[in-house]
Order: sequence, then C-alpha cells, then structure tokens
Amino acid sequence: MTSLRSKILTSYGLSKAALVIFVAVVIADLHYLQTHIAEGEAVNDLYVATQEIHRNEKNLFLYHDPSVLNLLKMQVEKAKNALTAGERAFTAIAGPEEMRLIDAALQKYSEQLDAYTLLSRAERAASQEDIRAVGHQLSHLTQDLNQRQREILTNTARMAAQMLMLASVTVIMI
Repeated sequence: MTSLRSKILTSYGLSKAALVIFVAVVIADLHYLQTHIAEGEAVNDLYVATQEIHRNEKNLFLYHDPSVLNLLKMQVEKAKNALTAGERAFTAIAGPEEMRLIDAALQKYSEQLDAYTLLSRAERAASQEDIRAVGHQLSHLTQDLNQRQREILTNTARMAAQMLMLASVTVIMI
C-alpha cells in the first residue's frame, strides 16, 4: 500500500510538472506569435512604402514637382530595404518567383524614374503611362502579399489560442 504522504507528493509533483509544461507551451506560443508579427511588420513596411510610391507618383504627374521625384526615389529605396530586411518572411509567404517579380518591378520602376528626369516635357508625358503601369503592378503584388500575411497572422493567433486552451484544460484535468 502506498502511503498518504507519497500520494500527496506524487500529485504535488504532477501538478508542478503540468504547470511547467503549461508555461513552456505559453512561452513557445508567444515566441511563435512574435516571429509572425515581426514578419508581418516587414511585409507591412513594404506595402506602406509601395502605397507611398503610388501616392507620390500621382503627385509627380499631377503637379510636376521635382521635389516629389526625390520623395519617390526615397520611397523606392525604403521598399528595397524592406524587401531585403524581410527576405525570409517574404520568401515564406510569396515564394522565390513572386519575390523576383517584386524585385524586378522595383528595379524597373527605379530605372524609369531615373530616365524620367532626363526626358523632355513631351517625352515625360509618354513615359508616365509606363511608370504608372509598373507602379500599379508593384502595388498589386504587395497588396496581395500583405493580404496573405494578414491571413497567416490570423491563423497563427487562432492556433496559439487553441494551444493555450488545450494546455489550460490539460493542467486543470491533472
């Protein structure tokens, strides 16, 4: 026969072990969420940069302000930096082919902006449509990427909540 003392110690030990496991699950879930949030921030930074590019592009063509061209070039650099900084996240969400498309669109857009400054007023009007087309493609690609990242983040939060509930029920049962 097992003594009452050993039963109490065993149940106490099991409850402590369950608590340690529960804490480990919570820490792992928080780390998992933190990773996905950081990836989401990188994707959002790229998305915001491309939206700013789109807005400044409209201002450039509407007001013909050369200072807006400098803003555009800065936004393109921000987008390139965001793409480089979040490369791992982007590749996981989009895959290498789509990443090449985004990178190529950014490069082409940058080249078109550089060429735009050298054109005469008449030639600029003709090149605006080309620049707009690449800007629209870039905006569309990053919008899709941002939407997919939001879906991933929503699913991650849902899975973390389910794991937390499961761990809580397990600890209560023990």
